[in-house]
Order: sequence, then C-alpha cells, then structure tokens
Amino acid sequence: LDMNSFGLTTSIPREISSLYMLEVIKMADNKITGAIPDTIGDLINLRELHLYTNAIQGAIPTTIGRLRSLRLLYLEDNQLSQTIPTEIGNCVNLEDMGLFNNQLSGTLPLTLPTLTKLRRIWVSGNKLEGEFPSVILDIPSLQDLYLDGNRFWGTIPTILNAMLPILMDMRINNNFFGGCP
Repeated sequence: LDMNSFGLTTSIPREISSLYMLEVIKMADNKITGAIPDTIGDLINLRELHLYTNAIQGAIPTTIGRLRSLRLLYLEDNQLSQTIPTEIGNCVNLEDMGLFNNQLSGTLPLTLPTLTKLRRIWVSGNKLEGEFPSVILDIPSLQDLYLDGNRFWGTIPTILNAMLPILMDMRINNNFFGGCP
C-alpha cells in the first residue's frame, strides 16, 4: 500500500486490519492525524511501516509487538508521545527503528537486546531520559545510534567500542553526558 505524499488528511482507520495480507504500508509525508490504531498489530505479515512526517498523535500501540515480520519501522516527525512500548522487543526481525522528532518520553525499553538484527536506532529529538542507555550495548548488529536532543545523562561507558564493534555513526550531542571513553 503506497500512499506516500498523497495529501491524506484523515486518520488511519481501525479497519486497516482487514488488509491482513499487507506486507508494506507507506503513508508517509501526508497530514494524517489521530492515533495509530491498535488493530495495526493484526497485520502480522507487515514487513515495513512508513508513517513518518504526518501529525499522528498518542502512544505507539503495544500491539506493535505482534508484528514479528516487521523489518522497517519509520514513525519519525510526528507527535507521538508516552513511552516506547516494551513489546517492541517482540519485533524480532526489526532492522531500522526511526522514532525521531516526536514527544516520546521515558527510557529506551530493556527489551531492545532481543532485536538481534537491529542496525539503526533513531530516537533523536524526543524527551527520552535517564542514564546512558546501556541496554544498547547488548545489540550486536547496531551500526547507527542517534540519541541526540534528548535528556540522557551520565558517563558514556568505556567499553562502548568493544561492545559495539560495527558501530559506524553515533550522535549523542544535546544531552547531559559527563564524559567520553
């Protein structure tokens, strides 16, 4: 379903779950409002979800954890709030997670290390907080990490290089870190 840049000004209907064979949803760069319906979790064949650059509000539904085939999750540039659900750790095939420029709060879920294929975490420009999220040290496939523009604090672990051997790009500016390895 490719409806990128269609000028959509509606919300995502709950009935989207009736399209249960969908593998890709591209509804980015529109003016979609409202929340992501919890019925999104019924789309168990979904591999890609592109809802970036809209006006979507509310929480990321916990039912997203049912999307075990999901590889690409792009929800950036919206008005999503609350926490990143721990159920995201059930999306075992997730490779890219783009959640930047929202109003997400809390910490990174402790379930992230279950995402052994995760290459990119983009959570810049949110209201995430807490000590340096050491949970990321247990994601062996991580290549790009963008934590900038949040409220993380503390010291960056000296074992960062050893724990993330294929990390290519890391952005941590505009936080409250006190030291680098």
